[in-house]
Amino acid sequence: MVTMTGRQRRGISTGWLITMTGLSLVVTALAIRVYLPPDMATSRVPPRSDLHYALLVCHIFTGAVAALLGPLQFWPRLRARRLRLHRWTGRAYFFAGVFPSVLFAVPAVWFAPVGFSNQAALGTLDVLWAVTGVAAYRAARQRRYADHRLWMIRNFSMTFVAISSRVIQPFVEHAVAAQAGDPLAYGGDPLAATHDIASASAWLALVLSLIAAEVWIRHHYGRRAARDRAVSPSRTRPA
Repeated sequence: MVTMTGRQRRGISTGWLITMTGLSLVVTALAIRVYLPPDMATSRVPPRSDLHYALLVCHIFTGAVAALLGPLQFWPRLRARRLRLHRWTGRAYFFAGVFPSVLFAVPAVWFAPVGFSNQAALGTLDVLWAVTGVAAYRAARQRRYADHRLWMIRNFSMTFVAISSRVIQPFVEHAVAAQAGDPLAYGGDPLAATHDIASASAWLALVLSLIAAEVWIRHHYGRRAARDRAVSPSRTRPA
């Protein structure tokens, strides 16, 4: 079995951080450009009303703040050398990004005209995004920094769903297009196919992000905990 050195593991972690940061920048820029300036005619999600469009725009821009600031929270040098900046960007991530975006998302999801399956995926995402965000912030406030780090990984995995779903969507569109001619699949109904694309992309991104976060935590932090236990084994009292 090949064992990686600490430098190799740090290199892999840095590679993933660069990849996530780059994807966040590119996909976020592409997502918000049609809302600058705000124009209902260019909205990617057909708005039901002025209120729906306003909620959607607020959700998108606050979500963009979270997507852009999130990767900064994981750069080791920022935490080690600019701790105060790390804390302030973390506060901005939560209070200008995650939490307001969740609040705007709840009614926006209700208005979303892409079927109940997609609404269920987005609603589940909002709940997990809020719960992991509160857990991460509380852990930081209580100086439980190890727990804070784990909850931040889970929380950012939910933030990253907005990015990964857009990466996954073209593959889902290709799979749906391959079945579009089958009368038993969609019956020639393009709206049904659109709903299927939206819901499948959302659910796949959500599930894969959850799995990726837990695999990362187990691989990097589970091994560290096992090593700590080996170095400092618990002592049991004699009977």
